[in-house]
Amino acid sequence: MKSKVLRLIVGVSPSGNTAVWAEGLGYSGLMVTATLMNQVESLSPDERLDLMGRIWDSLDPEPADHEIQEAKYGLALHRSYPEDAQDWDVVMSELRQKYL
Repeated sequence: MKSKVLRLIVGVSPSGNTAVWAEGLGYSGLMVTATLMNQVESLSPDERLDLMGRIWDSLDPEPADHEIQEAKYGLALHRSYPEDAQDWDVVMSELRQKYL
């Protein structure tokens, strides 16, 4: 299997923290390192929830192009076959019966 990452850049700070930057087919960004995960795991549950909220709030609210295309496809499919649609409450009821 081919890797999607074409280049990894590894840096070590004077304090010993390691950062890995990956660039490749469809991906470019800072990868989570063991040091970072150790720091996150050392937080209390409340601190982790706060961190998750801050990360969530930092995300771009605009949908990506592939998400827009997927939504357009789903809407076109629904308009082509409206008789196949199911009521949300019915779907949720079936899922609850099956999995809960």
